[in-house]
Amino acid sequence: MESGSQIFLPYKSVGYVSSGVPFKLRAEKLHYSIMLAIGNSFQLLNSIKLFPRMVSNSQEGKIRDMSFYKKDHFLTTCKKDIILWKGQYEEFRFRGHSSKVIKLMVFDNILFSLAKNNELIMWDVDSRLIFKEQLPEFNAKTHRITEIVHPLGYYNKILIGFESGEAQIWNIKTKKLIFTFNLVKDNKNIKDKITSFQQSPVSDIIAIGFSDGNVIIHNLKLNKTVLSFQQRGSVSSISFRSDGQKQHVATSSHSGDILIWDLEKNKPFHTLKAHDSECTKVEFLREEPIICTTGNDNSIKMWQFNGVDGVPILLRERTGHLDPPKSSEFFGDEQENSVISISDQSIRYVSIVASTFNKELSKKNFKKEMTPFSGFSTNFRRNRSWETAVSIHEDSKHAFTWDCSSYSINKKLNIQEPISSTKISTCGNFVFFGTVYGNLLKFNIQSGIKRAKILPNIQKTSITSIIVEPTNQFIITSGLDSIINYWDFNDLKYLYSIDINNTNTNNKENQDNNNNDNKKSKIRISKMLLHSESGIFAVVSNDDKIRLYDIDTRKLVRYFNVKGNVNSIVFSHDGRWIIASTQVDSVVRVLDIPSGKMIDWFKMPKPVTSLSFSPKGEYLVTTHSGQLPIYLWSNQSHFGSVFLKTPPQIPNTIILPSQVIEISPIQESSNNKQKSSTKKLKEKEQHEQDEEFEIQQDLGLPEEFDEEMEDNQVDNNDNDADDNKKSTIKQIDQLITLSSDVAKSKWQSLLNLDIIKERNRPIQQNEKPALAPFFLSTIQGLEPKFAKIDVVNPLTIKTAVSTGGGGSANTTGSTDDNENNGEPTEEELKGWDNWAGADDEENDDDDDDEDNENDDQDEDSEDDEDEGDEDLEKTTETFKNEKEIYRSDKVIKTDSLQGTRTNFNLSLENGYITQNYSESLRILKSLTPSGIDFEIRTLTTADDYADIHYMFDFIVYQLLKNGDYDFIQSILSVTLKVHGYLLYDTTFKRDLRQLLLVFNEPWFKMQKLFHSNICMLRYFTNTLNN
Repeated sequence: MESGSQIFLPYKSVGYVSSGVPFKLRAEKLHYSIMLAIGNSFQLLNSIKLFPRMVSNSQEGKIRDMSFYKKDHFLTTCKKDIILWKGQYEEFRFRGHSSKVIKLMVFDNILFSLAKNNELIMWDVDSRLIFKEQLPEFNAKTHRITEIVHPLGYYNKILIGFESGEAQIWNIKTKKLIFTFNLVKDNKNIKDKITSFQQSPVSDIIAIGFSDGNVIIHNLKLNKTVLSFQQRGSVSSISFRSDGQKQHVATSSHSGDILIWDLEKNKPFHTLKAHDSECTKVEFLREEPIICTTGNDNSIKMWQFNGVDGVPILLRERTGHLDPPKSSEFFGDEQENSVISISDQSIRYVSIVASTFNKELSKKNFKKEMTPFSGFSTNFRRNRSWETAVSIHEDSKHAFTWDCSSYSINKKLNIQEPISSTKISTCGNFVFFGTVYGNLLKFNIQSGIKRAKILPNIQKTSITSIIVEPTNQFIITSGLDSIINYWDFNDLKYLYSIDINNTNTNNKENQDNNNNDNKKSKIRISKMLLHSESGIFAVVSNDDKIRLYDIDTRKLVRYFNVKGNVNSIVFSHDGRWIIASTQVDSVVRVLDIPSGKMIDWFKMPKPVTSLSFSPKGEYLVTTHSGQLPIYLWSNQSHFGSVFLKTPPQIPNTIILPSQVIEISPIQESSNNKQKSSTKKLKEKEQHEQDEEFEIQQDLGLPEEFDEEMEDNQVDNNDNDADDNKKSTIKQIDQLITLSSDVAKSKWQSLLNLDIIKERNRPIQQNEKPALAPFFLSTIQGLEPKFAKIDVVNPLTIKTAVSTGGGGSANTTGSTDDNENNGEPTEEELKGWDNWAGADDEENDDDDDDEDNENDDQDEDSEDDEDEGDEDLEKTTETFKNEKEIYRSDKVIKTDSLQGTRTNFNLSLENGYITQNYSESLRILKSLTPSGIDFEIRTLTTADDYADIHYMFDFIVYQLLKNGDYDFIQSILSVTLKVHGYLLYDTTFKRDLRQLLLVFNEPWFKMQKLFHSNICMLRYFTNTLNN
């Protein structure tokens, strides 16, 4: 996903549970999968703990309806299309509707989709085709479709409900109308449209809900209403209980209540207050006394029927903000990954690691006294001792303290004046309140007692911001004017003030202010923020400027011109940046304090309401107008180096992060096509450039090659990334890059492989005792003892033969071998395939015993040089036209060379020809340390050490690319250790010279930098000492 920012990239969104679309249930082996829509994507929850199992990629439009299909497929609506998903990836799109699709119904492999213009289309999901013959068109004025269901046991039939209160059964195979139910005429109490259908566990019986609150249980076969009842509000969904304990039916309404109706007694059993807004879906789990509900309040809940009275109680839930959050703040020390956020109606603890930890702070008995939240302040220092958060409310004279460790409210503070701002002290013991009348009050959080108050008529306007000095020496306030006041921390005595109108920013501003005295008086301070570590606080005013002051000297240190009304600012964790957002144009600016310049800016899709930076600087947290989630953005400068460019003239729009940040399949497929089309051209150009560059001179790096390498290092890395299917670090000029896709332990283990093998070598086991005879003879005496009898072990024959000094063995039981004197027969030679000298047990006689087989193995493993030379001469005479490759007791035929060489050997040879060793590097990265060591040791000395030359050329090539530097260094170390004794040969003079030059040039550059830095340090240190 491409970002419009150089510094911040979309990470993920938290706190978004459900967008209110009716969920879908599917029974698994031991649990249920719950499909929930979250805006432009959907997620799967496990019914056991409501833990998210999967989150889909984002689509263009919001999901209005969805459905399961088979095992791992899903269907969602997307504007005028229907998307078929396989897992979290889009697989196919059904296109054909002329309006937005609002409802889906799956019947076996047939999909029914209903559009907003009353267009009903049938699709074959398996073949991905639309049916040629469709149901007749329904007139939207007289027969507007509201619900579709397949009645149980009615094959090839569907039941369609209309706004008029009618219902019709259609045969989807013959496309004919079967029957029409006039439910409004048959039931006098029903006067409105059908809103929901639900099939009961009994065939022919179906429940129908209406918008006026009526619910009827209707027999389709007899066209007769069995039972009817009414609830308050429109019926949004119906569900039957099927566990066999009680005959209950549950209905949901727009008020958030769920009515449980007892069918046996025909009266209401219980009314459950499930949600704070409309309850869009209620459904019983099959054969379980559990119901699952969801609503427009960003929550999903499960209720269980148990106890003596059988009333449902809350079993588990996942909730989020009911309305969009308008402020957020990181809570806790550096180890805490949590955020405290407020909306108009709630204050919540949100974990950015695990969504199961998200909780709403309980209001207890103060819920009715609370007006919408207007602000809050937190301090983690006194957590688990007393309250750590304080909230203020719109047009309210009361403030409330919250204990974040117990997730609940604690006490109410009576301020006696409408509160405009609040701030907790650095120590966490006191809280300060500013009122709309300009008063400032100090309270003790633990006791709730007022400790101090400023004298009247000093602060003449409403206090908009409060800053507490980090050492509790003084506090700073600002109002709806241009004055910043300092107050004593203990007794709130007035100390001094700053007028931002008289602050010198630059000559041009002074000239403008002098010429516009009326405008000067209109400057108002809207917000202040302190960075405790640096002692700098920012002042935001309505003249489109952000001013930075030193808290001790009270002098202006920086100022920034920002076009637009700044509604939120935040310091970075190290105090180097200020991130500011403007409300009108939804633009976020990153301002660098040391340079006094804007280094980055980008535009948000929605206006930003608050900004917050994590204590370690990993994430930026934003909340947006009209958005329920809390969005997290990763700070790239924290995780790596960011090389900034000049910001564009117009800010680029950045995409809001989804639940899981991934590249969509459409973008990925297009990128793959682009890469595959340009890959051949790049390889051709690279091959031509590499052919022009040949290390034939004594110079290590020609000037032409330097320029080419600068242009092609990124391309080479891209090709390697395509081969490895892994992301690589972008090459920067001629700087080296380490191997990001190779574990550090791999190349470290490769350097110490001998030590590791020695350490892991198993301890030699004791030899097994000699086999005893069946009858044991004893020695007579006072203490009888067993006599020691020498037992010949057949397994020791091999050792005896190998140490006998000759090729033949005069051992009992091996007369056949003595006759042949250890030489292979002509029949055995004819049976050889690729190996000469190997025994062929297929030609042995069936009467050969175990000793004969051991003797054959002895002849193959003879170490005597004279006998080996005789065998070698005989084999070479047999294969006169073949070329010897290895000098050993086994000879390889040249036609079998390709079969014995490894893929790495072949890739080295191919890379030497094409001067592209990307395949060789890929093979080495895929091997284990032992496998890499084996490949290096199996490099042969045949053909004038061709494989060794290829290996050194590969190492020089990779060192020139400056990529995977640590990994290549370990490869070089092992190669020199294994084949270093061969380098004394004159044929390796050119290879050694190339290797030396490749090492010298980077070191000369480093040495030059070291010398210049040392000289500079010595110059400054001598100057300071003098």
